[in-house]
Amino acid sequence: MKYVRLPYYSKDSREMSLSDLKSILSTARQNNTRIDVCGMFCYDQQYFIQVLEGERE
Repeated sequence: MKYVRLPYYSKDSREMSLSDLKSILSTARQNNTRIDVCGMFCYDQQYFIQVLEGERE
């Protein structure tokens, strides 16, 4: 079994509230569990960075 790591970043399209970030994180956790990947999610004022890791499929 070979794992792949996928880092990426993006810029927000509007100002994010704590509630917005919690909602994004909750959705990401559900989706990541469903497709069996793990990851890291960070936000710093305007920018997101996320690293996903899982099997290539």
